[in-house]
Amino acid sequence: MVILGDTVLDHFTQGYVITAWCPRCRCHRDVNLVKLIRMGKAHKPVSQLRIRHKCGATMKLQPTPPAQAQSRKRPSAQVLPLGEPKT
Repeated sequence: MVILGDTVLDHFTQGYVITAWCPRCRCHRDVNLVKLIRMGKAHKPVSQLRIRHKCGATMKLQPTPPAQAQSRKRPSAQVLPLGEPKT
């Protein structure tokens, strides 16, 4: 899947998750895209975002594509339970 834009809003509308990794603490967390949009950063490119960890280090950002939708299979008529006919 290809991102059709590079802004926070583009990532949010296409279902991407942005993970932030702290090189100092070696921990990671998901970035709250809704919070960034509410703060007025919807049209800011993700490459220009600077998110700091509580230790003070600038976190490295990694966009993650949305999970592939699992194909839905319809159950066949033989599998469906049949109830008593209504009279």
